[in-house]
Amino acid sequence: MYACVNSFGENNWGAAWTTISDDTGVSLNNMNGGSALNYLMLGFFNIIWIPTAMRFGRKIVYILSLLFVLGSGIWGGFYQGVSQYYIMMVVNGIGTAAYQALIQLTVCYVSEMLTSVC
Repeated sequence: MYACVNSFGENNWGAAWTTISDDTGVSLNNMNGGSALNYLMLGFFNIIWIPTAMRFGRKIVYILSLLFVLGSGIWGGFYQGVSQYYIMMVVNGIGTAAYQALIQLTVCYVSEMLTSVC
């Protein structure tokens, strides 16, 4: 469920970009730039999420990442202009980054508990 929510939040606006561009005043070039920022944060922010999960526990990282995705999803319905779009996509990338590696840590932990191998 966690992976489905986060993968949906990653970038699901592709087909509606022209309508969104008209409604918000953000050009398609700027929307491409925002998507690039999203994917940059998605890759980069695991440098923060994974050590945080190892130190404070995976649950808190799961919850925080979902809050970031929820916040950016709500903000996505109200933003106006390029700067808000870029910041919203950065927040979204930070939130969706955790699902790229945290699920593997959880599976490894569960399999280690069951078989003592991982």
